[in-house]
Amino acid sequence: MGPWWRLKLFSRSHRSRPGPAPDAHIKVDGHGDARASLWAALDRLGLPWRETRAILAEHYGVRAHAAYSWDVVEVPGRLVSALLWPMSVQMLPQFPTAYPAARFSGAAFFGDDAELNIQRAAEELRLLLGPAPITTQYNTRRCEWQAGAAAVRLTCWPPELQTGRLHNPAHKREPRLVTACHVAVTTGFRRSASPQEDTWIRSARPIGPVRGDRRMRREDVVSLAPYEAEVAFVREPELYLATTYGRVAASADRRALIFCHTQLYVVPVKAITAFRVERLSPAKGGGGSWLDVLCETGEPAWPRATLKITSADKPDALNDFGARLAAHFDKPFELGELTPDV
Repeated sequence: MGPWWRLKLFSRSHRSRPGPAPDAHIKVDGHGDARASLWAALDRLGLPWRETRAILAEHYGVRAHAAYSWDVVEVPGRLVSALLWPMSVQMLPQFPTAYPAARFSGAAFFGDDAELNIQRAAEELRLLLGPAPITTQYNTRRCEWQAGAAAVRLTCWPPELQTGRLHNPAHKREPRLVTACHVAVTTGFRRSASPQEDTWIRSARPIGPVRGDRRMRREDVVSLAPYEAEVAFVREPELYLATTYGRVAASADRRALIFCHTQLYVVPVKAITAFRVERLSPAKGGGGSWLDVLCETGEPAWPRATLKITSADKPDALNDFGARLAAHFDKPFELGELTPDV
């Protein structure tokens, strides 16, 4: 049968108004033994991936990263030894505080040799996660364990694989980053649908098609981790893909907007402020348009979220559809200014 993980196949505390805020310590249902095993490994390492971002900030404090320019929370849980600093999560205002941080990162430095650093880090993780090959991808060396949307990844940028000198300001602050092995954890966190949301999804009536990433297939949605800024509106897709993928729909009671392309989005209508079409006329680029839904988040630092519903190749291809969606949910419709695609 092989190890429980599989290699990646597809490349590529405030209360939240849209729905009930999760508990401070999130309970996560594991759909699939592989992902549950990876989550259990993170638990054994002491990584607090189930805690909300608000709880992490309260417990461990927010500080400027030692090498990068962004704010972080440094957390316990050593995936490998020789970390330059503790594993951390980014603290950006668009990341909802009532949901768990879904991406953790660090950098391991065993010596001034990129290949040595990734080999040593991989050896340590193999004791917990099983064997995985180190491969060359473009200008990097990588090693990866993936289960669904959850993954642990090691990456380094050996100087000999670079066609030019890397100009990264962080390297001036911490020169060891040039050859360090970057350690990244993506938990793949998505909330399961609540009983009310399950009713909305199962009763949904299609309104029209949506277009996501053209490289994606329906089954790829399960293995693609969501953007952390969108987790308040994203739900576990696996049970619903057959009826939701590639469509925008309304629940039977018209209290929820539901659409699925790269993720399954469930948006309570009470959170929607408007629908908007952005338009680009052909210039250097070919032009096109995309349809967004604008939503209230209940987060003081980032009160409005923008979720992309679908896109088209022509500037005015989505005007009628956007207006029809807005009318269906009795919400305002905004048509963006036509701007050159430069």
